[in-house]
Amino acid sequence: MMLAPVATEADFWAHHNGLRRAGAAVSLMAFERTHYEDKRRDGCWESLGKVEHGRYLARIPKLLAAVPKVLRETRAGDALYCFGLDMLGLGWAVSVLRRRTCPLVLATRDIHSVLVGSSGRARLLRALERFLVKRTLLVVCTSDYYVKKYYLEQQGLSDARYAILENKLDAEKLPSRELPPRERTDGVLTIGYFGLLRCPTSWDFLRRLAETGAGRIRVVAAGLPTGIEDIESDVAAGPYLEYRGPYLSPDDLPDLYSRVDLVWTIYPYGVPNQQWARTNRYYVAGYFRRPMIAQRNTPDGYEVERSGIGVLIDLDSPDEAIAAVLGITGTQLGQWENNYDAIDVARFTITNDYERVLEEMCDAERGVGR
Repeated sequence: MMLAPVATEADFWAHHNGLRRAGAAVSLMAFERTHYEDKRRDGCWESLGKVEHGRYLARIPKLLAAVPKVLRETRAGDALYCFGLDMLGLGWAVSVLRRRTCPLVLATRDIHSVLVGSSGRARLLRALERFLVKRTLLVVCTSDYYVKKYYLEQQGLSDARYAILENKLDAEKLPSRELPPRERTDGVLTIGYFGLLRCPTSWDFLRRLAETGAGRIRVVAAGLPTGIEDIESDVAAGPYLEYRGPYLSPDDLPDLYSRVDLVWTIYPYGVPNQQWARTNRYYVAGYFRRPMIAQRNTPDGYEVERSGIGVLIDLDSPDEAIAAVLGITGTQLGQWENNYDAIDVARFTITNDYERVLEEMCDAERGVGR
């Protein structure tokens, strides 16, 4: 049984469908949030009730109210695959009330900023997380940097068992990797900023970059502006900015990626995840062979530099970053695109990833290896 904080998040369904194809019997119970209502639901699921986005304390009574329902819908011995700390707490409560251990799996997509810091609340939440993870069969992370830098170095959870399941793309659902030939305008770079648009620092930089470029830079944004309040008014005031609204993945991806020369892959800047996360944009841009703009000294940045598929910038030095982007030449773009020839598409798409996670879960339950 999977427990998710929202029913319509694509990543949760990716885990659900991937583990099912790997041979697991999987069902999903999730909360509902109006914040995500415009996203497509991918399958059957059981509602745990409605919660409001971002109101974490108000969510506690909802979590407690969901315990009896999860108890009714699960059988003794069922593994509870929990997305995030709050769902892990729900799963642990169900396990305790069963009076028979339910194997618990924590799926960590990111480390919430509230968990990192020296405040009393941060220390309390980290202590709660340590308590729960010590009772968890397996922690599934999207990046090995989460394991090294957070769970081992900060939390000291060296006895926990970990598996890496990157945010790779489901090849079975993807359209062709080959995009229509792009007609470039000499001296003009078009940058795509797609997905959850929740980094004000990124948007402010892109606006300033377009303004400074005075026609040499165009920015095309698409997706949900969850952290950028005035995106439409910004676009109306900026002649080199375009916002195409929400889009459907993977259906709309070829059209979006065929419009741009470079893809902005930088994660919400200034939060701990920036140093540890592997972004969805990295995998999509890589699949469609689009050069990337990546933040220096991040997991994506290391890969972009190692493979020669884009430019690294540092948002701590915006003037230098603007100069680096404005200095990109057509020859460089062509070389970055050609460098994809040496990269196996499996770096960006799922192969046997879910089979490996399922095997790790089974080994952990049997106490085999580490």
